[in-house]
Amino acid sequence: MDDNTIISVLNQNGSDFAKSLVASHGKWGRWTPKQRACAEEIVRVTQAPKQEVASAALKGIVDLFARPISRGMKRPKLSFILDTKKLTISMAPAMKGSSPHPNAGCFYVKYEGLYCGKITPSGLFQGRHGFVPQNVMDFMEVFAKDPLTVGSEYGRKSGCCCFCGMGLSDGRSLIKGYGPVCANHWELPWGDEKEENMKRSEQSDIAPDVPIIQLRQAAHGMSEGCREDVVDIHPD
Repeated sequence: MDDNTIISVLNQNGSDFAKSLVASHGKWGRWTPKQRACAEEIVRVTQAPKQEVASAALKGIVDLFARPISRGMKRPKLSFILDTKKLTISMAPAMKGSSPHPNAGCFYVKYEGLYCGKITPSGLFQGRHGFVPQNVMDFMEVFAKDPLTVGSEYGRKSGCCCFCGMGLSDGRSLIKGYGPVCANHWELPWGDEKEENMKRSEQSDIAPDVPIIQLRQAAHGMSEGCREDVVDIHPD
């Protein structure tokens, strides 16, 4: 592929890094081998076909996010551990500088810190070809059908709330699978029932080494404790 074609695709990509490569070529008239390799990788990703699923498949996730957004949360986020790796679904920025962000209203999906794609406001998933593991797609479809059941079960089995990513400590939160703050933000059932506080050691089914949640059986599966320190790589 000739440099002019690559530059055209880099301009189409529009990321800061792509722009820096174009500027470097304009200044020096060429790229270093490493810069060219990066430029070719951007071309490959930019031109890769998108992976899509039926529009209604993930609408349940979009509807779930509408709750905290309506209550004023700026960047609500869901976090799970899936097959020992962190899966997050978060709201895209509303603005990019002084202009509306091109992905405003969408939700980014990242797995092990890598951008897999986005969920559009209609519930359509647009993924990066080759970057979307099947277990991620399976889990999102299961979760979208019944977020409360799957989210609650995840919290009970892992001892970690998927609605805020924080560990659960008191007995009632461990039984519910989420705490009162998230119940309020995400409009989840909480009720007036009282539960005695229980220590984690008294929860026979809550431990950091229980099996990871199983796909297609997410609502009834097991999950391991939360893991942090996963580096986020934002989409362009």
